[in-house]
Amino acid sequence: MAQRRLLSYEVLKSTKGVTYSKQHLRRLEKAGEFPRRVPIGENRYGYVEDEVDAWLEAKIAARDEVAAVPDIIVEREDGRSSIRPSDKTSRLRPRHGAGRDIHQLRLPLGESTTSRTNTARFNSQT
Repeated sequence: MAQRRLLSYEVLKSTKGVTYSKQHLRRLEKAGEFPRRVPIGENRYGYVEDEVDAWLEAKIAARDEVAAVPDIIVEREDGRSSIRPSDKTSRLRPRHGAGRDIHQLRLPLGESTTSRTNTARFNSQT
């Protein structure tokens, strides 16, 4: 059997660069988004190094996947073209700190936030 190495919280921060707080790691663990801790003593836990490495590799792969999605060049009615992020990265969502106000939403290119159709579309989504 291959030897597994357990990492303490301190080593996880310093060696692996995972600088989340203990509380946030527990939240991620509970949500199934981070490897589970292994109890190694009373009030002492460790993380399996191979599992943490796999988690880090998955994060890097997800970042690279999003970066590889090309932007879409849109020809506008006035003859000019503009670049719009692909559908994977541009979703209708409120900006940081904004409520569900239609004026704070990102709308598809060329649509006005004051038109009746956009208001109707927004109301049907909520």
